[in-house]
Amino acid sequence: MNFTIDFLKKEQIKEVIPFLSKLRIKIFKEYPYLYDGDLEYEKEYLNTYANSKNAFVISLSLNNRIIGACTAIPLLEEVDEFKTPLTKENYKIEELFYIGEIILEKEFRNCGKGKELMQTAITYIKNNYPKYKKIIICTVNRDNNSYPIPNEYKDLKYLWEKFNFKKLERPIAYFSWKEINETEESLKPMNFWITTV
Repeated sequence: MNFTIDFLKKEQIKEVIPFLSKLRIKIFKEYPYLYDGDLEYEKEYLNTYANSKNAFVISLSLNNRIIGACTAIPLLEEVDEFKTPLTKENYKIEELFYIGEIILEKEFRNCGKGKELMQTAITYIKNNYPKYKKIIICTVNRDNNSYPIPNEYKDLKYLWEKFNFKKLERPIAYFSWKEINETEESLKPMNFWITTV
């Protein structure tokens, strides 16, 4: 199969926001996020990346159709829900680059494409943003909930650890979204993972 990887910035990101918004909603509806997506929110969120000088999106396409992506932005430009817990623990957020997500259509998982996206993002940050000393990701914490884990679910912990991300015991972030079985948004605990560039 003929896959294409593209680096997108600024206006290039704006052009693919409609596609990425739908892809994010589709994928984050799955366990463990169970996100009942909001298209307008997604467009607004991705515009943060399009309006940033330093943010980038790596798109993975097959036959001109985006089937995966990775988003990344300096943590200073992210929302307070992510910044504040780290600031309180004396992390230098001006030295942190945040990888927002790595998402892939189901049929293209478990064949190395997620690893390729992560490696591409880390290498790009290392080569183009020398002032950022660490990379951080944030994942939902489902340790204390009643949702059954689907049989086909594969925890991405293996991918984070492959790239030497370490899970931080503290701090915990809290982010609000509406789950597929909820009538309104609720706060969800989020774990930080960090690695040195």
